[in-house]
Amino acid sequence: MNITFQLKGQDMITIYDGPNSKSPLIIQVNSTVGVIAPGESQPGVDSLGMASSNIHPVIVSSGPHLYIHVSLGSKTTGQILSYSEGCDVFISSESSFILSPGYASQHYVNNLNCRWSFQKHGLGKTQDVIFFPNFHTEANKDYIQVRNTSCVLETLSGIHLQYQRVSATKSDFSIEFVSDSTVNRGQWAALVSFDCDKFPASPPISVNTTENHFGAVIQFSCPPENDLVGPAFAVCGVNGQWFPSKLPSCKKTDCGPAPAIANGYLVDLNGTEIGSIAQYKCFNGYKIVNHENSMCEKGVWKNVPVCKAITCPKEPPPANGLALAEYISYGYVREYFCADGYRMIGTKFSHCGSNGQWSHSRPICQAPSCPRLTHIPHGFTNVSTDPVFVGTSVNITCDKGYEPSGPNILTCLPSLQYDLPVPFCTGEITRLNHIVIFAYYTLEIYNAVEVLNLWNEGNEVVESPCKGKSCTTQQAE
Repeated sequence: MNITFQLKGQDMITIYDGPNSKSPLIIQVNSTVGVIAPGESQPGVDSLGMASSNIHPVIVSSGPHLYIHVSLGSKTTGQILSYSEGCDVFISSESSFILSPGYASQHYVNNLNCRWSFQKHGLGKTQDVIFFPNFHTEANKDYIQVRNTSCVLETLSGIHLQYQRVSATKSDFSIEFVSDSTVNRGQWAALVSFDCDKFPASPPISVNTTENHFGAVIQFSCPPENDLVGPAFAVCGVNGQWFPSKLPSCKKTDCGPAPAIANGYLVDLNGTEIGSIAQYKCFNGYKIVNHENSMCEKGVWKNVPVCKAITCPKEPPPANGLALAEYISYGYVREYFCADGYRMIGTKFSHCGSNGQWSHSRPICQAPSCPRLTHIPHGFTNVSTDPVFVGTSVNITCDKGYEPSGPNILTCLPSLQYDLPVPFCTGEITRLNHIVIFAYYTLEIYNAVEVLNLWNEGNEVVESPCKGKSCTTQQAE
């Protein structure tokens, strides 16, 4: 047996494939939600307009019984329900939902030869049939044919995991289903409706296609500097209606005020519409680690800068010393110390600068040492350039023709003084013609060696032999 119906108001009809409400549920239909079929989960069902109250389900039972529960939500008339035996159905409605016989049990019935005939309607539009992706019949044995008055338009058999659309043109047509007596497979469902009017899109809205057949999908877009407001696509659904029917619009979206950033501030803003740029800087001690500018895109500020604290490299303390620093961030000071007895060569304090570098190099902690003997007239030492550390000995050697005036091996003491006086080198004076020292008080003439001992490297008297009296000196030429 088969049944067709229409609903209005708050009406609800529930149909079971059997003699009572404990039989398998085939379908529920109301005027607001539309068709609710068991296991219905295919994407695109709602977008095709299954929620429309003008779609007419056509149901074929698997046996001699159908149990129908009718719930009337209002007192108005309007229920249209037709009933007949067999599985040949004549359909005059413009849009129909067809379920395979025995759909509730997920297996169609054997030995079927059913036909759903559709009358040409007066709209002058093309009718199409869309089979859902749950299509499953015994391949090459059980099949569906879509026919018009003169030929077979399409034959379907086996498994189909995608939507299958068959255009039935503008004439009368039929859907025929044949199953053999041996094997039955799954189930199938189909929607029948007609094409839509051209979608009323106009600039600045543009569409990606002009197709308008039943099941056609169009996508909307806006010019580059605009955002799409509203649905992004529409589907030609049942009854020749576009779903959703609302037309989108194009709008230059405003991103609103430029966002505030932590540890930084906005320095320039040329607008808040799409394409506008906000420029930022960081406070002292911070630096931008991603982007200096943020751009307004699709109503959102993108690439908002992030300010990160400036830090200087971690450095080990100097050898024989230590360094103290609470943090290594910009502005903080590092203080250096040397171990007891060691002398610091360099700067005691260093601060972390805005460039992420320390202001001064690490100092050197030098072991205690005696003064270096850098210049010995007519002689030299074995450590003339290196530090003379405590306990180190210095050997003074005179040039040829000269001899040290005293012991020539000196040792650096913990007091940072040498254990002996520093000797000088004495010898023959070859370039001395004459040196005369007139002592106004004694008129005593000193010999050459004694005179040389009175002169330093700058040829100035460092110790007067005149015992506090004025002397007259004349340097050798």
